[in-house]
Amino acid sequence: MWEATTGRLLTTLEGHQEYVEAVVFSPDGQHLATASDDQTARVWEAITGRLLATLEGYQESVLAVVFSSDGQRLATASWDQTARVWDVSLETRSPETIARLVQCKGRWRLDEGRLLPANPDPTTCPPPSPAP
Repeated sequence: MWEATTGRLLTTLEGHQEYVEAVVFSPDGQHLATASDDQTARVWEAITGRLLATLEGYQESVLAVVFSSDGQRLATASWDQTARVWDVSLETRSPETIARLVQCKGRWRLDEGRLLPANPDPTTCPPPSPAP
């Protein structure tokens, strides 16, 4: 990836084993997706170049990638005569929030290698959603 105004190299996305056929930014500019002759598409963090996901299962080269307008899905097209839509929405909640939600949802908890009944704290856990 290059800085357009100066031509300075910002980061290099490495990991594909064959030619890269296409690259696209997500609508918010935070992510990139690439399509390759190595039969994969990949999703990257734009600023760092960190690989976030490898989309596999193609029988031929992946030729095209495009994000949905909300950046939550990625469409790919391959020489294997398939077009696929992938959910690439990324988790944005903090690890602490996720741990609290898991603690509140679980019927069991692990305590020093023993499985014990969970007793969610009603002061920190939201009430369960009503059944539809």
